Amino acid sequence: MEFKRTKDFLVCVDSDGCAMDTMNIKHFEAFGPEFVKIMDVEEQREDVLKRWNKTNLFSKKRGINRFLSFLDGLEYVHENIRPVEGIEVFREYVHNDGKLSTDGIEKAYTQSKADILKKVIDWSYNVNDVIKKIPRKKNESFKNVLPALQEIAKKANIVVVSTATKDAVQTEWTKAGLMGYVDAVFTQEFGSKTESIAHAKAVGNYEDDKMIKIGDAPGDLEAARNNHAYFYPIIAMKEEESWIDFRNEYFEKFINGQYNEVQDQLIDKFLSELDSL
Repeated sequence: MEFKRTKDFLVCVDSDGCAMDTMNIKHFEAFGPEFVKIMDVEEQREDVLKRWNKTNLFSKKRGINRFLSFLDGLEYVHENIRPVEGIEVFREYVHNDGKLSTDGIEKAYTQSKADILKKVIDWSYNVNDVIKKIPRKKNESFKNVLPALQEIAKKANIVVVSTATKDAVQTEWTKAGLMGYVDAVFTQEFGSKTESIAHAKAVGNYEDDKMIKIGDAPGDLEAARNNHAYFYPIIAMKEEESWIDFRNEYFEKFINGQYNEVQDQLIDKFLSELDSL
């Protein structure tokens, strides 16, 4: 859907682990296990998955782009299990600002034909296939998200800003009954979270203090800061409570121009909670 400003405020919402209770199950059943398969480290499965889940769910790297996760996993295998042939090719792609999407890596592969890039591509598609088969009962929004979005939509435009695939986000949000409150969806195919927010900001010509990013990971905070927007944290393991608090207290502070009074306190709490995971 093409984005068009219809209200004075912009609320950017992350998907996995923020609005949708999908982050843990996707890593437990798709991202981690498919990495083990594609890298043929079944004998070290327990150690690899323990490291994978700690990094991607219970650390300050929580919520990073899937391809950054893959590189982190490669580095672990390279340093602790066996040398990974071609790892420098993928390192260079990532560190030189290569597009962190399946499409971007496919284009790089057509030029280099590096086997490691083919593994990354196959892994990404395999992950997508597994995610599509996750039962709906394991693939729902957090409680209190729907009533919060219903309230937000009365006064602000809502856009999804996620590093998941567009197909996954649209399918999951539609099944959860959330898409009717969304004005646009920006996912990994569009660009980074920073780029997505910047685009919505430019199209809508929003003032800095009338934009807020809701997210559960440091990457969401970074994207908000890069666009001079406010940030509201959804605390891991306290998601339902976080959404209630935003709906009942912090959204009105944002609308009424009082959010700056609580911003630093909320960020400090967010980072402290991440440290304790």
